[in-house]
Amino acid sequence: MIFETPDPPHAAFALAIRGVQALGLRAAAVDMFTGIEDRADNIRIIEVNANPSIRFLEDSGRADLLLAIWRHTFAATGLLGV
Repeated sequence: MIFETPDPPHAAFALAIRGVQALGLRAAAVDMFTGIEDRADNIRIIEVNANPSIRFLEDSGRADLLLAIWRHTFAATGLLGV
């Protein structure tokens, strides 16, 4: 998927939102190339990750979700309380 938009860095943010919306996602991590051929307005989406990393939750201030995920993971593997 290739979208182009002017006025970086706002353009990169707007482009990321468009990429996430194009896939119908509520949350995602977007990988991009910026400054292609030394042009600040030349931005490309490389990948939209529907399952963003733990870092995404940290950056979003969602420690509550991090704890819930870890509790579920440890319970499912029998490691909760070990």
